[in-house]
Amino acid sequence: MAAIWAFMPSDGFAVLGQWFYNKVVQLLLHLPYSRKLEMEADEVGLHLAAKAIRLRQSCQCAPLSAIDPRGQTEFLRNIIHEKEKAPLQLSKAPVIPAPAS
Repeated sequence: MAAIWAFMPSDGFAVLGQWFYNKVVQLLLHLPYSRKLEMEADEVGLHLAAKAIRLRQSCQCAPLSAIDPRGQTEFLRNIIHEKEKAPLQLSKAPVIPAPAS
């Protein structure tokens, strides 16, 4: 960086040289590293998504119960439909009597 200032004593050239230096450093040092990390993150994300689809392979832990977790979505849908069929209540808040006038 000091070499840039030594060869270009004018402020305009120095600013231009500094901008060029920053772009070269970014292109040669920072971008390849960040692209590599981004590609690695994409690959790991795809592996996790694939394991999530294959539920039996994604959970390598001991089963906590005999219930199949894939049935939970159907169970929750049934609960939601039952609540929709239930009669509507006007208010869940307690009724406060008006003060006597």
